[in-house]
Amino acid sequence: MRYAVILVVLLAGCGSDGTSGESTSKPLPEATAGAASDGESITGMFAGDANLEGGCAWIDDGDTKWQVEWPEGYQVTFDPLTLNGPGGVAASEGDTVTARGTERRDVMTTCQVGPVWAATDVAVGDG
Repeated sequence: MRYAVILVVLLAGCGSDGTSGESTSKPLPEATAGAASDGESITGMFAGDANLEGGCAWIDDGDTKWQVEWPEGYQVTFDPLTLNGPGGVAASEGDTVTARGTERRDVMTTCQVGPVWAATDVAVGDG
């Protein structure tokens, strides 16, 4: 019986920090865009892997694999790997793609293939 009383006293003290129930957590900082200024662009080969985390695509500029947040109206599909835009297929695997936008340093992704690029416009070809 004595052990039961000690156990109850110990459990009653768990989680108590001596405050009156006020929250001591601080709000999370607001998300901010990365260091790149609006209007910069990346150019590289459109590539991806359908088996990586359920399907991941990127632009490989030769030094960096950029995971892209595509503009509204764009969607990546696999088998075969394509980037579909508002007018239909915009790019296929291996095509040169230029994405205008900004780097995002305030996000993490499932794919984690490289830094994240928030694209505002997409062009296919050497342009």
